[in-house]
Amino acid sequence: MKNTLSSVYIPFMFIAMFLVFTSCEEELPTNRQNDNEDSWSLVKYQQSAFFPDQFQAFDKDQIVWAFDVDNQSLEIKIEEVDKIENLPTAGTYQYELKDHACNYGDNQYIEIEGRGYGVMITDNIANDSLIITNECLDGHIILFIRQ
Repeated sequence: MKNTLSSVYIPFMFIAMFLVFTSCEEELPTNRQNDNEDSWSLVKYQQSAFFPDQFQAFDKDQIVWAFDVDNQSLEIKIEEVDKIENLPTAGTYQYELKDHACNYGDNQYIEIEGRGYGVMITDNIANDSLIITNECLDGHIILFIRQ
C-alpha cells in the first residue's frame, strides 16, 4: 500500500507544482500608453555638466521626443523654440543604444543617426523622468519628463 500511495502522490505533486508555477505568470505594469512607444517632453537642457546654473528650461510639450522602441526610431516635435545647439532638429531619426565606456548598470549610450548624444539614464523611468547625459565627456545633460 505504501508504494501505491507514493506512486500516486509524487506525480500529483509534480502536476500541482507545474500548474502553480505556470498560472502565476503575470504581465508587469507599465506607465506607457502602448508597449512600443513612449513620449517625453524635454524640460531642461544644460549645455555643460560643469555649469549647472547655466541651462535652458522649456514648458512641457514644447519639445517632444517620441521613441518607437520596436523600430528604433525617434520622432522629435518642436513648437516655437529656437534651435538648441548640439541637439537634433524636428524630424524622424533612427537611434541605437550602444556599448560605451560611459555606460553603467542598465543605462546605455544613445546614438541618433550615428551621432552620440550620451548615456540614456533610465533609473527613474518609473518616476516619469529620463536623462540623456554626456557629462562623462564633459558634455550636456538633458532632462525629460513623461508625456
